[in-house]
Amino acid sequence: MNISQYVILIAFMGIIFFVTHIISYNNIFYFTDPIARLYQISGWASIAALFLSLISPFPFKKYIGFLAFAFAATHIYIFFNLDFEWLWEAIFLEIQQKEYILYGTVAWVLFCIAMIFSFLDKFKKIYLIPYIILFFSSMHIVFIQKVLTPLHIFLILMAGFTIAFKIYLKIRYTKKL
Repeated sequence: MNISQYVILIAFMGIIFFVTHIISYNNIFYFTDPIARLYQISGWASIAALFLSLISPFPFKKYIGFLAFAFAATHIYIFFNLDFEWLWEAIFLEIQQKEYILYGTVAWVLFCIAMIFSFLDKFKKIYLIPYIILFFSSMHIVFIQKVLTPLHIFLILMAGFTIAFKIYLKIRYTKKL
C-alpha cells in the first residue's frame, strides 16, 4: 500500500467522523433518539462491508475491509464521544455491565489488530481474524435485540455459513498438500 492510499483512507475516515458529528449535533435525523439511529447505520454498514469483503474477489477485499473498519470506527466514535463524552470510567462500567457491548469490544479490538497487520502487509498471518470479527459482531447485534427478527436470523446463518465454508476450504486445501 503506497502513501496516497493511506492518505485516502485517513481522509475517508475523517469525512465519516465529520459527517457523523454534524448529523448528530444538528439533528438532521428527526428521530426520537438520533444517536440510536447513528448506531444502527454505522453498525449495519460495518457488518455489510465486512461481509462483502469476505466474499468479494481478491483485489477488492482489502479496500472493502478498510471501509468496514471506517464504519466500525464511526460506530466506536459515537459510543465514546456522543454517548459517554470520553468518560473512561463510565465506558468501562458500561462494557462490564452489558454483554452485547463486550462482544462489540472484542470485535473492535480484533478489527484494530487486523488493520495493523494489514497496514504492515502481514495480513496473511492472521487471515482468519475477519471471520472471528464477523462472529463477534453478529453476537453483538443479536444480544442487543429483545426479539430476533428474520433479518437477525439471516445474519446469524450467513455468518455461520461463511465461517463454516472458510473452514471447509482450509481443510480441503490442506488435505491436497
